[in-house]
Amino acid sequence: MGPGRPDANRKAATWWQPLLPALAPSRVPSIIGGKGTRDAKINQQRRQQHLWDVAKRVEGQRRSDVFRGVVLEVFERHAPGFDQATITVRDSRKGTFTALTVTIVATGREQLEALHRDLMATGHVQMVI
Repeated sequence: MGPGRPDANRKAATWWQPLLPALAPSRVPSIIGGKGTRDAKINQQRRQQHLWDVAKRVEGQRRSDVFRGVVLEVFERHAPGFDQATITVRDSRKGTFTALTVTIVATGREQLEALHRDLMATGHVQMVI
């Protein structure tokens, strides 16, 4: 064998192995969409259990007298015990709409989707951001 040619009995290292030892071949499938490793599954479970604060802005007609009550009832159903001191109310420039910003502790995507669906179903809400 000439110089610069890899030995036939030795595997040639890929370019990233010396740079990123954390990307060992056992971990690569989980990164590039393979079946994944046990560590990847544990990390996914931890992410699913993670709680985070989410601020939701809900806009509706200002003339609706029941808007605030209906919105807060839906939030209380999906995020019981949220801190009502965090609610901010703001009217639009022309005074047509009212926006409520409510901060809740979200437990997952399903909770946020159900909250959005129920808010829109009230008939008082124009937009949820």
